Amino acid sequence: MPRTLSSPGFSPVCHAVSLCARATNFSLVWVWYLIKREMAHFVIVRQQYLISKEHSTSAQASTILVTGVPRRYLNEHALAKLYSRLPGGVRKVWLNRSVSHPYPFCHLMTLFSLGTSKPCRLSTRIG
Repeated sequence: MPRTLSSPGFSPVCHAVSLCARATNFSLVWVWYLIKREMAHFVIVRQQYLISKEHSTSAQASTILVTGVPRRYLNEHALAKLYSRLPGGVRKVWLNRSVSHPYPFCHLMTLFSLGTSKPCRLSTRIG
């Protein structure tokens, strides 16, 4: 026998909680559906942009950054020979030799990972 508002043991609070739970579930499913739909649209638009004529001819579309290169490959000829098997070949190789560390924030991260005493001492010396 289904419960009704006049059934013993059924309270309006229970009904309100049930409605809130259903509304929450509906909202979560709706948000999930919207995110999935928008991501599918984004992927399609992004792929169309990446294969467009104006992007495919730009330098950005054909430039890659290679980090952690061994010393034996740190000249333009060796890198061009190494990557000559790529589709389309290699047009130009640039070497950036003025960078002390490829990830400048790593030094800061090591300072803060040493503990709280090291950054405090640095700040008292500077200030």
